[in-house]
Amino acid sequence: MDDNVAVPLICDFLVNCDEEIERFLRNENDFDFVAIAGVSCCFVRRNLTRIQNYFESTVSNYFGDEFAVHFRMTRTTAELLTREVINTGRIPLGNPFGRPSIPPEKQVLVFLGALATQESTREITDRFDITYSSVSRTVVRVTEAVCGLKNQYIRWPNGE
Repeated sequence: MDDNVAVPLICDFLVNCDEEIERFLRNENDFDFVAIAGVSCCFVRRNLTRIQNYFESTVSNYFGDEFAVHFRMTRTTAELLTREVINTGRIPLGNPFGRPSIPPEKQVLVFLGALATQESTREITDRFDITYSSVSRTVVRVTEAVCGLKNQYIRWPNGE
């Protein structure tokens, strides 16, 4: 659509939209609908534009050294860490409601990406196509799982 046509159409829509909202709010019978619509907005999630299939497509195509640059460990070590974290039972493997659960492999890579780089949470959410709260929960859960593994992998000298 030509910009010369689009601008007047958008302006006309916004002007008419304000008139419709005022008419709607003056009608007391529509108050229940407004209340229901307001409450439902609290439960509707926005689908933000993010990098699609980074984890599914791009990460799987990284060569060994490229993977290590992004996550500060080899792919083999990351896979071993993922198995160990899954065995701790600290990260959910399924989700009975809401959006589909985040695969454990993706959760571990989000954790590694958060610790290994100086990327902000916003950049991690964009790259892995998950929400801010999911990044936060994932980092906490995987950190707890890794801390739970410390006795298996860290041995202090016993003086012998």
